[in-house]
Amino acid sequence: MPNISYDEMVQNRIAHEKLATRSIKAINDLWYDKGIEMVLFRNQLIDKRASEILSLHNYAHKMVGKPIDVEATTALLEAMLTLDLCPARMDIGRLASEWHETGGQPGSEIAFLEKQLAGFIGPENYTPTQPKDVVLYGFGRIGCFLTGCCYGSETDLSWGMAFPQGSPPTEGLVHPTQLYELAAGVAIWLVGRRLLGRLRAGEAGLWVLSLLSLERFLIEFVRAKDDRILGSFTVAQAVAVGVLALCLFLIARLRRRPRPAP
Repeated sequence: MPNISYDEMVQNRIAHEKLATRSIKAINDLWYDKGIEMVLFRNQLIDKRASEILSLHNYAHKMVGKPIDVEATTALLEAMLTLDLCPARMDIGRLASEWHETGGQPGSEIAFLEKQLAGFIGPENYTPTQPKDVVLYGFGRIGCFLTGCCYGSETDLSWGMAFPQGSPPTEGLVHPTQLYELAAGVAIWLVGRRLLGRLRAGEAGLWVLSLLSLERFLIEFVRAKDDRILGSFTVAQAVAVGVLALCLFLIARLRRRPRPAP
């Protein structure tokens, strides 16, 4: 091992810290903007500090025995930002190891990735996620309607319904909240379909979850419930407010992140 001075060791550490910081930015951009979850030999890389990134590289080199370094992984991560990649879970450690084994040289990262990740590049390889769970949530209320449960409070509106065989049976007309939620579930599903592909990775899902939370908060006002904790507010409404606030916080956080240059 060549003798190096203390100053050289410090400068080398600083250089690696800077590379790790660039890696963190690329990892986050890939996750938030392209839906790509990056790992290093099965070790999660999201929300890691620079020192943790370097420690994982040392682990890979000493324990796994793979010839990778932070220079290679940073170059590959930044090259991946320029490609039209589909959402996926990828191992940057494996890619860096393969790049070294094929004699990869600085500047050849994009050509290497285009070959190795050919099945993940281009719109023809993209399988859009459909918000099925949302519409199934709405249709699930049909079962509640048929069995006479989860109905609303008493009402004198013309569309009020009775559930004499319900659980428990009703004595008069009540809000058919099961049908309200069916309509809301279908509407939110349609909104989700419109949002997919127009927003950043994950943002459409957060908006759908926000709408579902808002729907639950509103429907509780006309539900027949006995768990009201603050006047007319129920436990479900308290949970819905918390979920809605969290979703809006995450959406705002996503939108503060600049999109990568094309």
